[in-house]
Amino acid sequence: MRILIADDDAEHVAVLSSLLQLLGHECECFTVPRLAVTANDKNPYDIVLTDLCMPDMNGKEVLQHVVSKKTKTIVIIITGLYDPQMAAELLAQGAYALFTKPLDVNQLIRSIELLGVKQDNLST
Repeated sequence: MRILIADDDAEHVAVLSSLLQLLGHECECFTVPRLAVTANDKNPYDIVLTDLCMPDMNGKEVLQHVVSKKTKTIVIIITGLYDPQMAAELLAQGAYALFTKPLDVNQLIRSIELLGVKQDNLST
């Protein structure tokens, strides 16, 4: 799957990207969220994986922007500040899932793999 990663923490981006690439995914990484949404506008990704708290443009704004384009791009949000009300709001606005830091990488991978299976089933 083509995955766009948007997170202002360059180290987190590098680790996550390396792991996903080892699993066969194509990743493009951005530490500036506005550049990430511009890249997704030009050529929509299968998944946008974004941090919630970032300067300049937060994950909620990334979600709203991606959803407004009405593509099939799925948005997964990662946050260090879990708030049940905020989680419910993000899911209602179109986020596929919300993961908290420290990130349970196995859970994230399972979710991405499940999305890949769903996508395969839709295309056959």
